[in-house]
Amino acid sequence: MKIADKLWPLHSALAWVLTRDPAFTERAEPNDFSPHLSEKGFESSDEADVAWEALHRALREGAVSVFAADSATRPFKRIPASDIERCDWSRDGVNAILSNRHQRFKAVLDAGSLVSRFKTRDSPFALSSTQLGPPERPNGAGYMTLSKAVFWIATEGGERHFWVRDTVVWRDAIEKLTDQIAGEQVSTVGRQDESDLAQSLSPSIFAGLEIDAPYSSPSLSLLVGDSPYLEVTPQLSPSEWKNWNDRIHAKRRITVSHIQVSRADIARLWSFGKNLDVNSPSKRSEDEGETQTSGRGRLKTAILQAFKQAFPSGIPVGMSSQTRNDKILKELELMEVKPLPHIRTIERALNDVG
Repeated sequence: MKIADKLWPLHSALAWVLTRDPAFTERAEPNDFSPHLSEKGFESSDEADVAWEALHRALREGAVSVFAADSATRPFKRIPASDIERCDWSRDGVNAILSNRHQRFKAVLDAGSLVSRFKTRDSPFALSSTQLGPPERPNGAGYMTLSKAVFWIATEGGERHFWVRDTVVWRDAIEKLTDQIAGEQVSTVGRQDESDLAQSLSPSIFAGLEIDAPYSSPSLSLLVGDSPYLEVTPQLSPSEWKNWNDRIHAKRRITVSHIQVSRADIARLWSFGKNLDVNSPSKRSEDEGETQTSGRGRLKTAILQAFKQAFPSGIPVGMSSQTRNDKILKELELMEVKPLPHIRTIERALNDVG
């Protein structure tokens, strides 16, 4: 699918509603989402479900035109609102479709009416990586969870942000890490065959694994197949990680769980220009303490990230400070920073970095 296309498949339409991001929308795949409408008495808070509710409502109201692409006639027939009312998201092989007990539609949506209803200036439903907080730095000796190392790599040490449902970014980071593990550059420990004790893992078990990325829906072939795959969890608290953690599945059972990687190896391979302390886990610079832990530091980090998003090539010559600040505020809105900072706070953050 290309943004310039006049008709978008269902999964591309949902990707747009989620993020309002053209690049994310173009590379979205049908199996990236598996949303469902809320049932009576239960309202889902999952961002894909919330976005699908909004899109489904727009289809029912006729605000976004939807057509049956599996129709033999041309042009495609518009699907009546009465049929949309009874349909939910489903899948027909690799395609996302609309279906109910009696009907199935390979739906395509009018891009013009979709973009008009869900405008780029509106707040997206999708969660940004910045909302997960800063990545854990691989300081000191010992081990960190594999998922935290993946997040460190994916965010390039906190300098890059992305949509958490962007499986391309997650997979790239996971593959970089597992390639280094398989190449004996990163040591790992984990619990094998339901053991309660962590032990060193053989690098070879990470070679050629399929991947179940965080914040994504695993394919049916992974869940019911015999091929080994690595499940990387979302960012969890230590108590949650005890029961839901990074693990390898093979032949429909968990063969390795609680996978952790060497902090020193991660720091050596992915420092991202930061002064990482590989000897003392408790040693932190004054700057890091402000940036990573305090409310003021987190806000400053968000402002600088918004600045980079608004002006990737630098501030255009002749732009006024008011226009600059307005663009930064808009980026902060998209990042869902609340409350928005005062103009003086933005200017102080920019002055601190020259």
